[in-house]
Amino acid sequence: MTSIDKNLPLANRRFSFTSNKFADNAFAVVNMTGVEMLSTTFRFEVILACDADDIDFKKILTSLVTLTIFAPGATQGAAYKGMLQQFDQLQKAGGVVFYRAVLVPRVARLARYRTSDVYLDSQTVPQILVALLESSGFSALDYEVKTRAIYRTRDLVCQYQETNLDFVNRWTEKEGLYYYFDHSGEVEKMVFVDDNTLLPGSILSVNYRPVDTQSSISSYDAVQNFVCRQRPLPKQVILQDFNYMLAKVPLVQASTVDLLGEGDVMLYGENFLTPDEGKRYADIRAQELVCGGTVFVGDATAVGLRSGYFMHIPWHYRDSYKGDYLVTRVNHAGSQAGMLLSGIQSPYAAQGGETSYTCTFEAIPRAIQFRSERRTPRPHVGGTVSAVIDASGDGQYAEIDSLGRYKVQMPFVKPGRPAGKGSAYIRMATPYSGSGHG
Repeated sequence: MTSIDKNLPLANRRFSFTSNKFADNAFAVVNMTGVEMLSTTFRFEVILACDADDIDFKKILTSLVTLTIFAPGATQGAAYKGMLQQFDQLQKAGGVVFYRAVLVPRVARLARYRTSDVYLDSQTVPQILVALLESSGFSALDYEVKTRAIYRTRDLVCQYQETNLDFVNRWTEKEGLYYYFDHSGEVEKMVFVDDNTLLPGSILSVNYRPVDTQSSISSYDAVQNFVCRQRPLPKQVILQDFNYMLAKVPLVQASTVDLLGEGDVMLYGENFLTPDEGKRYADIRAQELVCGGTVFVGDATAVGLRSGYFMHIPWHYRDSYKGDYLVTRVNHAGSQAGMLLSGIQSPYAAQGGETSYTCTFEAIPRAIQFRSERRTPRPHVGGTVSAVIDASGDGQYAEIDSLGRYKVQMPFVKPGRPAGKGSAYIRMATPYSGSGHG
């Protein structure tokens, strides 16, 4: 137990921090801030107090940690589980040593892998994501994929000079997939879904209590501000593409964003092969825009609001605002420095004040299908790339398929690929194909 725990009885505790490689009471939380969003890795920065001035950095950086936020007087709280991305030793004051810990999900390790590779063998995007997670050291205990859509099998998907995390984000954003984190187990789990009906069914009911309402500020289930933010939207999304295998089939699909909207969003080269697939992508791009059209922004002292989970507003002065909402972003802030550091001279004690927890959040009506904004840049290869013809035979002759296409070994992929597994079949570009043909 830290020597300052006596200043903070359990009934007054609002935050705790534990590591599976240290005693549960080794650290006390001074203050914390954090942010979580749908389809983004969460991040919490926590200032800790500890008696020990010789914490083993390697030990704690390789441990599993949990930050828990409690409602006043509660013994069960909202837990955030993961690993430490950073650990800093700060100053010592009054016999207490202060540390800074940065908590992130374990899948943040995907950002440490920066590579280039190709995925072959007619896999769907969800299958490719699973293969990447498995190759990065994760198991079925760490992730889950739940889908309703039918995904096209792809002969070739390229990862080029990007991190595994960027690759995951780029493809989930394109395909209409998104992910949240489930903290109900021993470790946090990354859960991929493509439909709101696949999100957790539990709903947190919170009460709208404006700041002029008595006791609204200290209530553990209160939302003090609930603001509707709207912006005008375009009328429709139009996608265009070309499939050389079906050159006579026009690949043009549209999807309505807002019947009363103004303007068209035209996109070419979204890589769809059939009209039906194009319609699916057009709907996804339209839903992506709709998500930004009506957003509810709030301030709350309610504990338990999480991105990827639903909340319920039972009362609002505007009847149409009552109902269920999907929380898409939460910014957390809290402190128990005033009570914890009572009698100790430190910069954090000076910032003390009353023990508190507040959050700001963004949410969309439950009826709106969530789609992630496409934020992750798509890598581009400048100019041409040299490669060698790939074949599984003796190499005397190039092996082509019935359409005259070749397989090649790209110089940037991971080494050790077997013969014939360097790429899918691709066409050869040529300025001449015989008399009267170019």
